[in-house]
Amino acid sequence: MLDLVLETLHQEKPHLTEAYIKSDNAGCYKSGPLIQHISKRNQGASLKVKRYDFSESQSGKDICDAKSACAKFHMLKFIDNGNNVETPEQMKAALDSAGGARGIKTAVVDIEQKKEPNTKKFKIKNVSQYYSFQFEGDSIRVWRAYQIGHGYELKLASNFPTLTPLKVF
Repeated sequence: MLDLVLETLHQEKPHLTEAYIKSDNAGCYKSGPLIQHISKRNQGASLKVKRYDFSESQSGKDICDAKSACAKFHMLKFIDNGNNVETPEQMKAALDSAGGARGIKTAVVDIEQKKEPNTKKFKIKNVSQYYSFQFEGDSIRVWRAYQIGHGYELKLASNFPTLTPLKVF
């Protein structure tokens, strides 16, 4: 999914070379395989992910929550007009109805597990404690709070999937 989003963004805005991603703090997003995939994907990509930041847990509404609420409201209006939202195609139709939900781009995709990137399972020690990940070529710098201090640098092993700590600041 992330690859599709980045490819679409690059097609629409080819002058962009870096992307900054923000998401909520759900555990499924903050995982070693995803961080590894982003780092691998950056090698040779025209549009590179520079940072991946997570909102603070239980910190109230965030831009991610606001966009989700907007999408939900748009779908409820679609349902109020006598339509159903029971399939991915109907959800796309709802989000695209009446000119679409502002600032939201939709797509229905079929994810084939065989074509998913091959990221072997590995762990980043204490990954749940980090809120910012900055991709720096052959390393990843992580912070517990957005750019407070120098961060903790993780050196990518040449053979993947291990991350080797260089030094703690």
